[in-house]
Amino acid sequence: ASNDLIHRAAPYLLQLNRETTETTNITVLDSNDIVFVLRIVSPHVLSPNVIVGTRVPAYCTAPGLAILAELPDDEVNAVLDQSKLIAHTPHTIIQPRAIKARLAAIHAVGYAHTENEYFLGDISTAAAILDANDRPMGAINVAVTKPRWNSERDERRISDLVITAAAAISGHR
Repeated sequence: ASNDLIHRAAPYLLQLNRETTETTNITVLDSNDIVFVLRIVSPHVLSPNVIVGTRVPAYCTAPGLAILAELPDDEVNAVLDQSKLIAHTPHTIIQPRAIKARLAAIHAVGYAHTENEYFLGDISTAAAILDANDRPMGAINVAVTKPRWNSERDERRISDLVITAAAAISGHR
């Protein structure tokens, strides 16, 4: 499934990278983590050690939250129960009730946005990629370093771009 996803997503990921000049990623959920399966790194990358195959917790990353927001409650509960909910930074949300409330809000707007939650200085915006049955197959995201982020300009622009790219990869119009 990942190979098909990568094949379909690669042109959109490249276009997203060109439009934003920022690092772009495709991730998939594996147990309670997301795994990077395709990554286009910008010269402004915050964490060059994140490579294809890197695993990070789903509960505190924009791609993970975007995916979780599209899952049924019982599956979300299972992921959170399996996760070691630790604060990676002072900004990490670790209370299950707060995470679930956040997932409802993410589902409503169609994208996830995190700032300084897994890596300090990292701002990430993601949208879930859905299959024909509206199940999440993965997520596409843009990661921006804090010094390059302008909240008035960037969140709306980048969220629109990731939502559009995720819909195109999903095959949804």
